Amino acid sequence: MIIRVAGRCGLFLVALAVAGSLWAATPPADVEIVDYEIEVTLDPETHRLEGVETIRWTNRTDAATDELYFHLYLNAFAGSQTTFMRELQWGSLRNRTESGGDWGWIQIERLVFDDGSDLLPTMEFVRPDDDNPDDFTVISVPLPRIVEPGGVVDLDLEFEAQLPRIIARTG
Repeated sequence: MIIRVAGRCGLFLVALAVAGSLWAATPPADVEIVDYEIEVTLDPETHRLEGVETIRWTNRTDAATDELYFHLYLNAFAGSQTTFMRELQWGSLRNRTESGGDWGWIQIERLVFDDGSDLLPTMEFVRPDDDNPDDFTVISVPLPRIVEPGGVVDLDLEFEAQLPRIIARTG
C-alpha cells in the first residue's frame, strides 16, 4: 500500500512539474500575443459573411518559427464527416447533427505577409487530431522569413464565410 501511495505521489509530482513548466512558459495575461482588426459584412438573408482582417502576431515563445497555424472554426460545421461533427454524433447533440443541411464554412480568399508575399499558395490544411480527410479546420502557413522570439509579423487576409444552422458554439 505504501508503494502505491508513493507511486501515485511520484506521478503527481511529475504531473506537477510538467504543469509548472508549461505554466512558466505561458506569458502573463497582460502580454498581448495577437491583435485582430476585422471588418465584416453580413448578408442577413443568406447568413453569408465577407470580411477583411489584419492580424498582428508577436512571437512570445523562446523559439524562432517559420510557420503559423490557424484554426478555421467554421469549417468544423462544413459537413457531417468533419472531426467535430463526428464527435458530436457520439454525444448529447446527436439528434441535432443527424438532420444535416445548413452547413457552415470559411474560405480564405487572400493571405499576404507584411513584406507583400502571397501566402495563399503555400497554405496547407493539416489534420493533427485524426488525419480525417474531410476535416479542414486547421491550416499551416509557412512564412517567408523566420520570426525570432519577440518578433512581430502582420498578415492581411480576406475571407468569405457561411454561418451554419446553430447546433453548437462556433469557437
